[in-house]
Amino acid sequence: MFTLLNPFIYLLLTLVWASILWFSLSRLKYHKTTSAFFVTVLVILSVDASRTIVESVYFGIRTMSISGMLPASVAGTLKQANMMFIPKFINLVAALVIGILLYKKWLPMQEADQRKTEQHIKELEDRTRAQGAVEKALRESEQRFRSIMDSSPMGMHIYELRADDSLIFTGANPAADQILGINHKNILGKPIEVAFPALAESKIPEHYREVCRTGQTWQDEDIHYEDGSIAGAFEIYAFQTMTGQMATQFVDITKRKQAEEALSITQFTVDNAAIGIFWVGIEGNISYVNQAGCDLLGYTKREILSLRIDDLTPDISIRSDVLKRIKETGSTSFEAEGLRKDESVLPIGITSHHIEFGKDEFELIFVTDLTEQKDTEDALEAMNKNLEAIVEERTRALKQKAKELEDANIRLTGVDRMKSAMLSSVTHELKTPLTSIIGYTKLTDRDFVRDFLPLVAGNASLTNKGERINENLSIVGQESARLLGLIDNFLALSRIRSGFEESGIEPINMAEAIQHAVNLSQSYFSVQPDISLEVDIADNLPTITADRDNVLRVLINLLENAAKFGNEGVVFLTATADNTTLSLKIKDSGPGIPPEERSRIFEPFYQICEDDDCTIKPDGAGLGLAICKQIVENAGGSIRLQCPTAGGCEFIVEFPLEADTTRS
Repeated sequence: MFTLLNPFIYLLLTLVWASILWFSLSRLKYHKTTSAFFVTVLVILSVDASRTIVESVYFGIRTMSISGMLPASVAGTLKQANMMFIPKFINLVAALVIGILLYKKWLPMQEADQRKTEQHIKELEDRTRAQGAVEKALRESEQRFRSIMDSSPMGMHIYELRADDSLIFTGANPAADQILGINHKNILGKPIEVAFPALAESKIPEHYREVCRTGQTWQDEDIHYEDGSIAGAFEIYAFQTMTGQMATQFVDITKRKQAEEALSITQFTVDNAAIGIFWVGIEGNISYVNQAGCDLLGYTKREILSLRIDDLTPDISIRSDVLKRIKETGSTSFEAEGLRKDESVLPIGITSHHIEFGKDEFELIFVTDLTEQKDTEDALEAMNKNLEAIVEERTRALKQKAKELEDANIRLTGVDRMKSAMLSSVTHELKTPLTSIIGYTKLTDRDFVRDFLPLVAGNASLTNKGERINENLSIVGQESARLLGLIDNFLALSRIRSGFEESGIEPINMAEAIQHAVNLSQSYFSVQPDISLEVDIADNLPTITADRDNVLRVLINLLENAAKFGNEGVVFLTATADNTTLSLKIKDSGPGIPPEERSRIFEPFYQICEDDDCTIKPDGAGLGLAICKQIVENAGGSIRLQCPTAGGCEFIVEFPLEADTTRS
């Protein structure tokens, strides 16, 4: 191979030196305008190039003949002594020419250059003496430095090192005032340890002195400074401006440090997160994985970074599906199987987000271990199957119980109808003799007082007996009337529940109905001199469609209760209406109803005891509020109780209004 390569090397060498020769000869054309030194160099270079070209041609032809590119006889001819003499003779001639040029031309020029150097040194000495010019240049330089300093966005401080080694603060630029938030004019002329007290215990002043003495630069990329007026992190670069003076450039890197710290915290959080986090390129290469991701799949971080995301899941087709969903929604979540290093399969949950970072696209993938969840789901599934069997068995039992209850309910409904029929029959049978007892008692009492008491007026003993008989007759009449009232309530509740009392449905002028009920109730308040009744009926009160007698029964029952259970004070009856509802409110000043009793007061036969042992009960059978509730609800309305904390009770009755309701 080298036998074939040598001819080409000589050919290339010939071309290169031919180019050098051409360059030298072309430059020699301008020898009149070129320095003698450069002309001499060009002549030497031309001679050397000619010698090298002849040698390269000779040995190039010879190697071509040896390698078979030319006839072998050519190499034999060139090996003859007369032929080998030619390049050697040319080498000798070239050496003589170069030697003559060096002796005749080079050395004289060197001596001339030495003389010129000495002349330059003399001129420099002359310029040094021109101190005024130098000082002027220095002042101009200082002005330029001051201009640069004032316009610099970085803060700058100027210091001067005195003979006593004190480093004096001599100036600052506007940016320094803005960065540090102080007026530097207040510290001009002070030593650095006084101007900036927090530096007194540091090595920074000594570094500054060294810069002033030696001219070396000094820098620190993270200096934390804090005193009463300045606080922050700074990057500082100190340099000498002239002997004994220096400047410092500084920038506030506090925000950058805070950002770096926040980034460090974020990186620490991601690295130590409890779930696996992968940063994956759009082609599937993994750029980052945290420790949890490594532990999850049993790989080291280096091993995972050498894999693709497809290598970590057995189903490669998931990859294309994920990319499709991410492009549609920006993120996606799904369950998959992860392939661990030991080739075991792990159930995992994957949440992938599409991220654009510069011109690159990535997937940010969060991976969680679903092993425990899957175990729980399997356990729940088994439990559900067991529960389904239990529920099925219990359902059969409940259906049987429901059938039994339905049969029992049918029997109880029949019994209830029988009870109602019997109660209605008994009350009807009781009402007739009670009416007769009341009538005959009144007649007997009237005749006894009119005809018999005057006959015994002179006999004290008979008079007393007569008066006792009169009182007994009054008691019989009163109790009979009370019993008749109870029977009427029984019959009314039975009829209302069965709907027999709703035959008198008609539009009712509520203003007139309320006033009529008030008039009928005056007897209850006449026996209670400490209780008064105040009525407030709104103007243009609308009509309602209901049974007038039943509405009056509700109002009278509520007013009777307010008079019966109220203490000293006023009973208020108010009537108002809006577009949909007519409201009646009856409020008394009685003791109120305990909270535990309020939910039962509308139950039939329920009464509130007046003592702890429930030995004292109010008059009546406890049917009044039950009748009121049934009447109001049959009319489509509602009744409820409110008991203010201050005492008393307020019953609120509301009747619905029809769309074509007229105003009273």
